[in-house]
Amino acid sequence: MTILAKVTSIRDQLLNNTLITGEELSVDISYKSVGNTGSYSNGSFSPSATTTTALKAIKTPYTLEEINASGGMVKGTDLKFLIAPIDGVDFRAYKNDEVVYQGTTFQVIDVTMSNFGPTDFLVILHCRS
Repeated sequence: MTILAKVTSIRDQLLNNTLITGEELSVDISYKSVGNTGSYSNGSFSPSATTTTALKAIKTPYTLEEINASGGMVKGTDLKFLIAPIDGVDFRAYKNDEVVYQGTTFQVIDVTMSNFGPTDFLVILHCRS
């Protein structure tokens, strides 16, 4: 088994709550991917398509150090959702995308891809309610 396969297995166990017996480390979210094509009318965008994907994520707040270092880009109430990359979902095209967690809708502000060598390994969603 390669190192990438081992690390991917640990990531998947973490996200599926099977890494530590009896511990819920991840949460259920819905990722609403809004199509980047559509029409504009009176200053608002109407997407041609929206796809909702159920995902497991690690939810975490930003640290005070991250907030201070962001130059105002990160607010104290913003959250990070860490997820595994999904085939067919382009998280880099996040404009107008949303995350729904426990009935609250969060706007995706930014997306960072964390790589293991040339492989996309983890997606970090910067979200704001």
